[in-house]
Amino acid sequence: MTDWLKARKKKATRRPDVIVLHGVEGSGKTSFAAQFTDATVAMSENETGLITLASKGLIPETAYFPPFDNWLNNIEATKQVLVADDKDRPRTLVYDTINGFASALVNHVCERDFDGDMGKFLAYGGRAGWGTCFTLWVEWLSMLDAIRSKGTTILLLAHTMTKTFKNPEGPDYDIYTPDVPDALLSPVKKFA
Repeated sequence: MTDWLKARKKKATRRPDVIVLHGVEGSGKTSFAAQFTDATVAMSENETGLITLASKGLIPETAYFPPFDNWLNNIEATKQVLVADDKDRPRTLVYDTINGFASALVNHVCERDFDGDMGKFLAYGGRAGWGTCFTLWVEWLSMLDAIRSKGTTILLLAHTMTKTFKNPEGPDYDIYTPDVPDALLSPVKKFA
């Protein structure tokens, strides 16, 4: 039997941070990410701001993967970072942008499970489609958490959108939020 009184601890082990940074295009998210120590950037398809900034000498030299054109490439790279030797694993892993990765996930699930038919994906309120996306998204975030446990800071970049908040006690108002589907944003908030 464990003696819980003797097992008590007074100091917590410090884990690297998880940061979610969202802003409009051109607001400096990628430039900010490039300032982190030993950063490696994973870019979603069509998200090439880092390459543009680097080619103009506007950011320090920053390692990056070629832009991922599908969800499975993202998963493969994430798994490789997870099992890498400590000397090869980056100290900071940046995902630019998670809304692009969310879109890649939706496309992957739609093609794999619904024959590419978004109507089928969204049938019955999207339960099947979004449910599958949620499961795969949480599995990916769990891999990122395992990478974090090995000493890597996780930085998730996202574009911003304006959304109306339904205020039950007064007038509704607009808020700024990451441009990620609601079904996938909740686990990101919990992860961060």
